[in-house]
Amino acid sequence: MLSSNKKERITTLEKQSEQLKVLQDDKKAQDQVVAQLKGKEKELSTQIQNKEKQRQKMQQAVMAIIRREADEAAKRAKQKAADDAKKAAANNTKPADAPAKNNTTTNTAKNPVVNEPIAAKPVTDRPYTPFESTPEGRETSIQFEQNKGRLPWPVDKGNVYVPFGISTVPGTKITQKSDGIQIALPEGSPVKSVADGEVVYASEINGDLVVFVRHGKYFTSYNQLSGISVSVGQQVKAGSVIGRSGKSIDGEGAIIFMINNEKGTLMNPEHWLKPRR
Repeated sequence: MLSSNKKERITTLEKQSEQLKVLQDDKKAQDQVVAQLKGKEKELSTQIQNKEKQRQKMQQAVMAIIRREADEAAKRAKQKAADDAKKAAANNTKPADAPAKNNTTTNTAKNPVVNEPIAAKPVTDRPYTPFESTPEGRETSIQFEQNKGRLPWPVDKGNVYVPFGISTVPGTKITQKSDGIQIALPEGSPVKSVADGEVVYASEINGDLVVFVRHGKYFTSYNQLSGISVSVGQQVKAGSVIGRSGKSIDGEGAIIFMINNEKGTLMNPEHWLKPRR
């Protein structure tokens, strides 16, 4: 009869053999995927080039929208200052002080409740822009900032298959650039606003349906939609459905989600959205 130690060694070897087989099978499957990608490298390269052209055109359109909104905000701020001066002169009083301006950045507040955005708290030690010339504009901006890392995702399901910035296509040496995150999900899935704001664009750009929402001095855009559920000037809440997901340039269900500040600077959306579990 075999000793207990021998039986344990045999059992251990059998388990290791099974684990090795699983690893070999996984590696074989991975090698097959890599081989398929390499076989389609030329096709992928063409797709990436087309995506890059599309990205550049989209970025130009985004910057044009932000510049337009900035010009209109500056006009509103100037008119408000003039109206306040007239009222002050009529009442023989000084106009109300404008928001403090300095170079101190906002201290981002954190809230232990993950599922609900926190309300904006008064902040005075921050620079203000024309987008924040009204109490509503300031509150919306501050709330957006204070919910960094806590914003809800624009879709209920889906996986990020192209991250923000420059990345390498798996299994190849091909690099690609993305101004937002590209999320794969079934076509026709609901797409939602990640924060309270105002719709400033809802139409086509370079063949794609796009919704652009302003949150004080911040902007979020939802690209590659198959349908739009909102209109320009409409106020939306976090979680409001603004459209339905469409297809990417390669024909698969997907959307592109982007975040810009008032200068048009792109920001990594995954730094602003709450972690997925």
